[in-house]
Amino acid sequence: MKNTIYLLIVLIVTFGCSPDKIEPAYDSIELAYSSGGTGAFSLTIDSSNVVRKCEYKIISEIESTECYYGTLSQNSIDSLNYFVNKLKEAKPDTLYDSMCQDCSWYIIKVSEGGTTMKSEVVGDNHKNLIDSLANFIIKRSRSMQNRVDSTYTFKLTSRLVPKLPPRIEK
Repeated sequence: MKNTIYLLIVLIVTFGCSPDKIEPAYDSIELAYSSGGTGAFSLTIDSSNVVRKCEYKIISEIESTECYYGTLSQNSIDSLNYFVNKLKEAKPDTLYDSMCQDCSWYIIKVSEGGTTMKSEVVGDNHKNLIDSLANFIIKRSRSMQNRVDSTYTFKLTSRLVPKLPPRIEK
């Protein structure tokens, strides 16, 4: 009987107490990524911790699209909060360019309380805070499995489609 009471107390303490839910330090995070070849994706994370992502095959235009959704874990929210709060202090540049034509690149935009931080990063040799945030998001988004039948619309997706050079007539 004594062991049963101890077991009940341990179970109540373990499962009855939930940790405080920490709200995100951002209103939204948008990311558009291109591999430098035909692979690309866009995603957005909103303040309710929902992630929406579309993967694209792009040649001269979007050839195919697969879209997914998911919800962030509390650990992921905590990590994103850490990055966003550090970025507010660091005030990153708007462009990091390694002058590489076929390298991967991405645009990331973090909105919070009416302010927006936006950076474009070309190449993969930038070891800074904005790159750490983007890599964290990219790694977490690879395992998304909740496929949807519709296509999401992202503001930054238009940047992924290459622009044709101007036509010169003789």
